[in-house]
Amino acid sequence: MNDKDLIWKELSKKEILKTPVMTVMETDSVSPEGDTGHYIVMEARDWCTVIPETDDSFLMVKQYRHALMDLSIEFPGGVIDDDEEPLAAAIRELHEETGFYAKEMIYLGSMSPNPALFCNKIHYYLARNLYGDGKQDLDSDEFVNAFKVSKKEVYEKMGTKEYPHALMAAALNFYRNFVEK
Repeated sequence: MNDKDLIWKELSKKEILKTPVMTVMETDSVSPEGDTGHYIVMEARDWCTVIPETDDSFLMVKQYRHALMDLSIEFPGGVIDDDEEPLAAAIRELHEETGFYAKEMIYLGSMSPNPALFCNKIHYYLARNLYGDGKQDLDSDEFVNAFKVSKKEVYEKMGTKEYPHALMAAALNFYRNFVEK
């Protein structure tokens, strides 16, 4: 098969559930061979993740993740607001969660968080030359601790119980690819 013979055609789409975070859609699609199927697609706004670098450390955040029912150490980030550019969201999220700004924001790339289920993208930025007072400006439902972690620890522990978030491993890979150029 060539690539165009792999593409399904969406016949219809129906909203099943709308939440503040995403909308769950049921789609009816037809395969390249004419078979039809029902699929669930989650429509969500794009996300951003910021990798704040300070000499031999990263500025990380620790927060509770409801699906995991546990704490997770992550790079700061969040949902990009409607009509907000990814860079503006990255600057906003860095300040909200850590109380810092960056003199230099470097775009590292974007990817699909889970193309089997989500239709959004996540955008990654490197933040260098941080400045600020460390005073967070969190949303009312955010409870986040910000702190420095050595790069060595982050590299060694990514993917462990303390660092379980796969999108943070992707962020670390974007960072590694950038600094090893």
